[in-house]
Amino acid sequence: MKQLCALAVVVLLSGCTLQSTQWNAISSVFSNKSVVGEQWLLRYEGLESRVVPVAVDSLIVFGNADDIAVVFDGWTITAVLGFGPALKIRALVNDRIYSRGAGTTSHRCSEWLNTGMASGSIWRQRCETEFSYENRITLDSQGRIILIDQVVDASGTRLNLKKL
Repeated sequence: MKQLCALAVVVLLSGCTLQSTQWNAISSVFSNKSVVGEQWLLRYEGLESRVVPVAVDSLIVFGNADDIAVVFDGWTITAVLGFGPALKIRALVNDRIYSRGAGTTSHRCSEWLNTGMASGSIWRQRCETEFSYENRITLDSQGRIILIDQVVDASGTRLNLKKL
């Protein structure tokens, strides 16, 4: 099963167009798997869906049996599938590069900065293009990620993953 998840991630990150057989493979991984971690709530483009995190090498894939998969590298959501053509995000030192289909756009971004709170902390990253926005990762008091809120495309569409 881990090999199938790894294959799914390789396909996602390689720039290939996903075909129905690839979607079926991703879907079977999540439909045949019992919940490994706690469920998360994904919010994207007005949709809410429960997803489960699965560790694949150094990545976390949040997915479900509805053909939704969100790839997270610990700092950046790097791919989003299940909402039309695949979205890919590359984080460089001072840039985020958003790709969907043949279109690619770059936004300037700062380094991540940590803001401490009594109940944990929030990592924030400011980005600029024709508009400005902030990506956030919220940690609980034990240092565990409980919220990921990031822009995932060039138009500023946000994706939010919240631990339930």
